[in-house]
Amino acid sequence: MRKLFILLALFLLSGCLVFAADIKLILLRQNGKPVANAPYRCGLISGANGGQTDRNGRSTLQNMEDTAFKMLIASPGNGYAVVTVPQVSPNLSIREVTARLKKGGTISGRVQLADGRAVGGLVLVPFRVGGKDQDFESMWGNLFGDIKEQYLPADLMASVSRDDDGSFKLSALPPGSYNIVVGKPEITRLKISIAGSNTKSGVKVIVPKPSGATTLSGRLLGPNGKPLAHTDLRLIVRLDQSTHPNALDWVPRRVRTDADGRFTLFPIVPDRYWITASVSGFRPGDRQTVVVPAGGASGVVCKVK
Repeated sequence: MRKLFILLALFLLSGCLVFAADIKLILLRQNGKPVANAPYRCGLISGANGGQTDRNGRSTLQNMEDTAFKMLIASPGNGYAVVTVPQVSPNLSIREVTARLKKGGTISGRVQLADGRAVGGLVLVPFRVGGKDQDFESMWGNLFGDIKEQYLPADLMASVSRDDDGSFKLSALPPGSYNIVVGKPEITRLKISIAGSNTKSGVKVIVPKPSGATTLSGRLLGPNGKPLAHTDLRLIVRLDQSTHPNALDWVPRRVRTDADGRFTLFPIVPDRYWITASVSGFRPGDRQTVVVPAGGASGVVCKVK
């Protein structure tokens, strides 16, 4: 009897195991040309994966489930595609999947306070609304039925409002209705529908002023020590992990410097931060520790190499 129970347990366990296998992925534009040297993300309701294509539009997704499933692929500025991945079999050990990207829709606008002041650093994440959809069925959806909000590759599809003007842009969106969740944790949400490659522009997102919010201002310098004027600056701002060891999240803040290389971030909560500056065409600067008091911080110098 004991052996029978062991055999039964092994049989049931084998039915629950999901094995992993690689996928050779090729991203193409509608004209058949490769989407070269481009970042992409693959979203499933059960998780996500991604990488960057080579000059031929090729990439490898590692350790993907070996069953058949549908997958959403998105590449910012290039588009999206829904592909069917075949099941691994004795006659098909290497799965090669070609995805022809569609342009998709775009939602853009501005995040601001009620008084019109721009708000930067807020994450906007699109969640596709609706029940079961043939294009977006997955193993998860088949097991658990209709899904009210379907996961997109959020870390790629998301947008962060800019600190200089509060602008945001969500692109490569499949047609449908979306809940745009603003803030992390959520502050508010918008419901917007798009069709095909349509664009919804001028969307105004009004949020309350965060409690205790203040500003951080400074100047961006190049390798020669001179100010970098009218330059797009990307700042990695995260809580100092020597004092906040469990604070793993961070948001890239984007701002354009003025004629003197100066910039301002708003809002930022008073605390102790690690800040790293990054500018296209230069090597990132060294990480520095900045303390932001209740009255705000000024005179911060960020230098790239």
